[in-house]
Amino acid sequence: MPSRAYAVLDTVLDTMQEGVVAVDPQGAVLMHNRAASRMFQLAGEVPAAAEWPARFGLYVREGEQLCVPQDTPFARALRGEAGHMVLLVRNPLAPAGRLLRCDYRPLENTTRDTSGGLVVFNDITELERAQSHVTGLEAAQRALRDTNQELEAFSYSVSHDLRAPLGAIGGFSAALADRLGDVADEKSRHYLARIRASVDRMEQLIEGLLGLSRLTRVALDIVDVDLSALAREVVEGLQDQAPARQVDVVIEEGLVAHCDLRLMRVLLGNLLGNAWKFTSRNETSRIELGRDDAQGAFFVRDNGVGFDMAHAGKLFSAFQRLHIEAEFPGTGIGLATVRRIVARHGGRVWAESQPGNGTTVWFTLSD
Repeated sequence: MPSRAYAVLDTVLDTMQEGVVAVDPQGAVLMHNRAASRMFQLAGEVPAAAEWPARFGLYVREGEQLCVPQDTPFARALRGEAGHMVLLVRNPLAPAGRLLRCDYRPLENTTRDTSGGLVVFNDITELERAQSHVTGLEAAQRALRDTNQELEAFSYSVSHDLRAPLGAIGGFSAALADRLGDVADEKSRHYLARIRASVDRMEQLIEGLLGLSRLTRVALDIVDVDLSALAREVVEGLQDQAPARQVDVVIEEGLVAHCDLRLMRVLLGNLLGNAWKFTSRNETSRIELGRDDAQGAFFVRDNGVGFDMAHAGKLFSAFQRLHIEAEFPGTGIGLATVRRIVARHGGRVWAESQPGNGTTVWFTLSD
């Protein structure tokens, strides 16, 4: 990666308020940003992840007791897990205690093996204190609004600042391929193809980030929308992309919703597109769009690969994928986009599934 790209990433990391720490498979710290240095007073040689609970006074609450965590966010990340936990920091530097939300995830190499872990520490002390003085609803709304604004600004900055060096990588790799021509051996051509594929995927992720960010800012134009007709348009587009596929698509007639037409087109595009993708290995594929009056919700149902409901909690989060890229391509943005659109309409979204027995995604557009 060009030095400019590294400089941009370093600048972004060092301007973040969250502490970012990456470790290798043995738990040794590979890097940490400026915020992590402030949180833990890191200077000189940084201790290995296993030493952090005792060294920095990290505790978890078990009932009324404070206990040193045996299962740290670093350990979970190195086991290939992704999620979050809340730790209490109590040491001479923070005698009153500070609450940290720790988001952790594994770092993977090109073969999808865990090659380390990443933990992001977010000091939520002030947020918790504010919530104790105002109503729970007001505090939650304020925190969500502030977080969304910060995430939008961060996504926009990263996406735009990375575009220039990313374009340079793609351009120079293409120029190098042309220059080598027939002289390049098979391994060199393979490496260049991998670089170009990675550039294309990064471009898709950037577009996904920007699209997700725009959903919060776009003004809603609420009208009566014929979901049945809109779904047929989406399915026609999917069939044009894969004319050889035979899919039994059942769209209930007369489905009308009071919503924003543009956002509903995006929502159905993502839900029907997912159903189309995850039934692609079936001999007989079936996709349904309908409404269940008992649930008071619309649904998109398929008979695809499904998933384990133990992972349902991360289904609608950005970049959280339940199937590897080699099985089913994608950016991990689609269902996060669906959740954002549903939330903007004052509704909710959830899913039911079983491995090998398909998935049903339910959504409402108002409570």
